[in-house]
Amino acid sequence: IVPVHTIHRVDDMISLKLGFIPDRECYLTSLITLIYTIPNAEVVKKFCETFSNGIHVYTFYVRGATAEQLQVTADLINLLPFRPKDVTNIMYNEGLLDAHEVIYCNTLCHFAFYF
Repeated sequence: IVPVHTIHRVDDMISLKLGFIPDRECYLTSLITLIYTIPNAEVVKKFCETFSNGIHVYTFYVRGATAEQLQVTADLINLLPFRPKDVTNIMYNEGLLDAHEVIYCNTLCHFAFYF
């Protein structure tokens, strides 16, 4: 299930909450990596809550980013592929590719295999 999110201003920070049923394990790592690609963004606090129905909610309090920047970041998390040993994911985690490039490579590979 694709994560759902909300964004709110809290004092001088922006709160980003991401809720999902864990069908993969990399949302937290991917989201933190995406947040740090925003210039001057700083994660001040983060929380993880797990509910008895299996839903996980990550809450981040971010300073130095706008709500619009975090909205784009939260939207990208839905599109990032989760294949830890894939070369594009390795390059993304090392900072050699950004999220847009990984998504583009993944889309291109899927398209190529259709023909």
